[in-house]
Parts: sequence; C-alpha cells; structure tokens
Amino acid sequence: MSKKAKAMLFGSNIKRAKNPDKFEVKIQDYVLEEVKLFKYLGVYLDPTLSWEGHLNHVRNSVNRKIGVLYRTRSFLKEDTLNTMYQSLILPSLDYCDVVWGNAAKKHLNKLTKLQNRAGKTILKVNRRFPTKDMLGCLGWTDLDTRRARHLNVMVYKCIAKKAPVYLCNIFHKINDYSTYQTRGSKQGNLVPPKPRAESGKRTFRYRGSVSWNKLNITCKSPVPLTTKLFKGAMKNLT
Repeated sequence: MSKKAKAMLFGSNIKRAKNPDKFEVKIQDYVLEEVKLFKYLGVYLDPTLSWEGHLNHVRNSVNRKIGVLYRTRSFLKEDTLNTMYQSLILPSLDYCDVVWGNAAKKHLNKLTKLQNRAGKTILKVNRRFPTKDMLGCLGWTDLDTRRARHLNVMVYKCIAKKAPVYLCNIFHKINDYSTYQTRGSKQGNLVPPKPRAESGKRTFRYRGSVSWNKLNITCKSPVPLTTKLFKGAMKNLT
C-alpha cells in the first residue's frame, strides 16, 4: 500500500461532529493517515468541500506571480505584461473553477481583488482606478462572468453528450417530462432539482441547471453542433 494514500471524512460540520473525532481506514493491515487537506489532480480537497484551502493555495501562487509583474513593469510593455498575465496568472484563476465555483463569496471575492490588482499593475495606475475601466482597457472579463461561462460550457457538453456518461445523465429538459409547450420548454430549459437544504444548491446539477436556464434562447436552442460555436455564443453573456 502506497504511503501517498490518505483518508478524509467528508460531510457538513454538523454531521461530522456526530462521528468520532478519530476514525480509522485500514487497507491490507495498513492504516491510512487521516488528513484535513489533500491535493488531488491539482485541487485541494477539505472535509466540508468549502474549497478554502484550495483558494488559499491559488491566492498564494497568484500573489507571487503578480509580484513578478510589479518588478518587471518598469521595463516591459503593457502588451507583454498582459501576455504574462494570460499565460501565468489566468490559468491559475480558472483551473477547475466549475468544481470550486460554489465556494463562499468571501473566498471568491479575494480572487477578484487579485485580478484587479494584476490589471492595475499592468496599466501602472493606482488602486482607485475604476475596475470597469481597467477591464475595458485590457480586454478582460471579470472572474464571475468567466466562471459562469465555464459552468455553462460544461452543462452544454453534458446535454450534447460530449461529457462522461455519469455527467450526461444528471440533466433533464422540461420536454423530457411534459408534452405541454411552455415558455421554459420552448427555450430548452432544464429541470433543476429541489434541494432539501441550502447545501443542495451548491451541487453541480443545481447550479448548472439554474445557470443554463438564465441563458439567452439563442445560446440554447437549437444546441450548437460544436463546443467552439457554443463558446462563441457565450461571449455575449453579460
């Protein structure tokens, strides 16, 4: 048994409190070490899936890279600095955001502040420079909008059967349940699940259905033949 294998008990703080503080997972007489943070495929998992640990890691990484922008901005052109942001910083802010995009707003806002700081560093303006103007000057899209686009692209892939089967089967259109022609059915809307708790609204199925239903009908019906076409339509998302 590899020593890289670890154990983690997932659940809400309330449910985890009902279990013993110490639980033991044994495989072939080897007791796995219990951890509170574990890196899996580049994403840091925590017991409550709050993503706080992962986003802390992202912030630390991006902070160091913004430092590089700051130290080089005096002798590099704006276009070069922008290219550095697009290739070094933005991938860190985007990576697996469909997974951790349900994190608390207070954690996501910290990433937005980093994007704003990077942009104003590139433009060589002070921190009071309007964020909207900064995004316009650099041709950037704010992170909230980028996360919404990425979520909708993933939902599109599920509907178009371009994702793994276990994901394709979780979304259902209104037309799958009723033959009545309603506004929602004509627009290709999905049927969101009815969560019994607030935590249910954080699931991919719920978030994806709600986000998809907010899209303009031109993005949803008919479903574009290629992912590239859908991404092009998503650029009009406000």
